[in-house]
Amino acid sequence: MKLGRGARAFALAVLVVAVALAVVLRGRGGRDAPVLARGELVRTANGVCAQLARENRRLESPPRPYDARAVDFFNALHDNVADAGERFEELGAVGPDRAQLDRLVTHYGSMAVKLESAAGAASVEQDPEVGALLIEVGSTAADVETVEQALGICKGRTSARRGIAEAAARWKREDPLGETGSLVP
Repeated sequence: MKLGRGARAFALAVLVVAVALAVVLRGRGGRDAPVLARGELVRTANGVCAQLARENRRLESPPRPYDARAVDFFNALHDNVADAGERFEELGAVGPDRAQLDRLVTHYGSMAVKLESAAGAASVEQDPEVGALLIEVGSTAADVETVEQALGICKGRTSARRGIAEAAARWKREDPLGETGSLVP
C-alpha cells in the first residue's frame, strides 16, 4: 500500500515529535527520582563519594608488573566506580546542577570503561597498556574533581582524584624471592 505525500509527512512529523519528547524527558532526567534541594543533593552526593573512597581503600593493591593477578583488583575498582556513577545518575537535580551532574556521570562512565579495559590488559600481561589506561583514569578523575568543586561535593579524601585515581595508581612490589625463599641458608 502506497502512502500519499501528506500521510508520509504526517507520519514523519509524529516521529519527530516523539523523538523530541523523548529527548526533552531525558534532559529533565526522565527519572522517577524526586528533585533534590541543593543541600540534600550535596549531602547525598557526599555519601556516594565517601562510600566509594572507603570501598576503594579496602582493595588490596595489585602487584607490579600488572598481570593476571591484578585482574580482580581492576574488576573490583571498575565495579565500585560504575556503581557510584549509577548512584549519581539516579540523583534528581535541576538547572545548572543537572548539567554538572550529567557531566559527572559521563566522566564516571568513562573511568569505568578504562578500568574494565585495564582489567582486560592485565589479564594478558600488557603492563604498559594498563599504565597508559591508569594515566587516562587519573586525567578523567581530575576532570571529575573540577565538576565536584562546581557542585560543592566530595571534598578532601572523598574526591575522585583521591578516591579513584590514587586507588588505581596503588601497587605493591613483589619480593622476587617470595616463591623460592632465601638463597642464603
